[in-house]
Amino acid sequence: MSNNKTFNERYSEALPLFRAENYKAALPLFQSLLPEAPDPKDRAKILANILSCLRKLEHNDSAYWKQIAGDYAKTLHDPDAVNWPSQPAEQAFEKLACALFEYDPQGSYAFLLDLYRSLPTAFCAAFETGLATAFDQEARQYDRAGHEDRARQMGELYLELTASSTEHKGTRVAIRNRLADMLIFHASRANEDLERRAFMLLQESLQEQPDNRFARSLQEHIAQRNTFRLQIDRFWHDTHNRIAPMKTSLRRLQEAPLSKPLQDAVSDLDYNLGLIDTSLRLSGAAQGSSAVLQPSPQQYQDVDPVGVCRETLRQNHLDPEAVVFLGQPAPWEIAPSYLGLALHNLLLNSLEAYRRRSLPLPQQPVTLTIDYHLQTIRVCDAAGGISPHISDPFLPYVSEKGVQMTSGLGLLQAREAIRAMGGSLVLDPQQPNGGAAFLIQLPR
Repeated sequence: MSNNKTFNERYSEALPLFRAENYKAALPLFQSLLPEAPDPKDRAKILANILSCLRKLEHNDSAYWKQIAGDYAKTLHDPDAVNWPSQPAEQAFEKLACALFEYDPQGSYAFLLDLYRSLPTAFCAAFETGLATAFDQEARQYDRAGHEDRARQMGELYLELTASSTEHKGTRVAIRNRLADMLIFHASRANEDLERRAFMLLQESLQEQPDNRFARSLQEHIAQRNTFRLQIDRFWHDTHNRIAPMKTSLRRLQEAPLSKPLQDAVSDLDYNLGLIDTSLRLSGAAQGSSAVLQPSPQQYQDVDPVGVCRETLRQNHLDPEAVVFLGQPAPWEIAPSYLGLALHNLLLNSLEAYRRRSLPLPQQPVTLTIDYHLQTIRVCDAAGGISPHISDPFLPYVSEKGVQMTSGLGLLQAREAIRAMGGSLVLDPQQPNGGAAFLIQLPR
């Protein structure tokens, strides 16, 4: 009797600490009480409190989690356990699922499945409810690393556990729909199986609830996206294949004796075809083909960058002589079309800034400074600079020009073109007053 009193006194000492959220102090007291627990119900309470402390303290020893969870499951086999309240069990299983999928993402699914199968039937519902709550919590953690995989595993486990139950139909449909929404959001060209899995989940939801509008509309969205993607794929494929013969025809025209106006027209065609070809290669990389991003060996040439700079200026109706030289001129090994695309987008960005702000165009709106020693090109304008509210002008869809005038992808595409050659495009650390400057660094 005295031992029982000692146990109750020590438990009464640990419980206020636990309720006051002093988990660091409460945990060792609960752990010391565990071997002395007089009956299974007391052991169950202590084990459930230990699981709560472990979660609050972010204890990441998955082996210890599994040990405590296994001991907790054994206490539930006591004949009197059917009369215990289910809420502590639901909370214990919720914390267990959240922790294991975070600390042991590889082995948690199989462990929790086996644990569920070892439970008395009376506590299976508590496990299912706890798992559903854990899924709901994880599905909201958009900013945490690994969130998608954890939520997917929890949702898939719940669907497997309740597959034969009619009581959980509504929750199953809700989890399928949410999983499908997450999978569609994170699906990409490199992982289309996520999209296929989402479509299957929605189909299963519609089999259980044919009038579920969310599942129906999401299925239609997938179908529309696939159709749109196939159209883009076809356009990309056909256009890319037609560029090669167009280039051959242009070479023949350039070699033929032509009048000056026709020579200029052919030069313009060659320039614009190079922009199209490079843009297509970059867009091909965005669709999952990293090899397309890189310039082919045939595209690399030993050229003086001044020629690329002057041609880009000329094509944008600017003074081709607006180029400053630092150091001794020398050829660079570059892909001229990639450098040309980057410069073209930077010039368009500057010219549009002048128009947007109603600034008069100076005699030289943009200056290109080539540093042969550092192998850099500085693109500088006097068009008002970059607004303070834009933290990163290279982010997609970041633009000051308005949605009707731009896609917000010009600077991003320019940076990708330079990166494809192993270089970098950044904001120049020394920004001019009343203007903006970008610095292209190419590998030496």
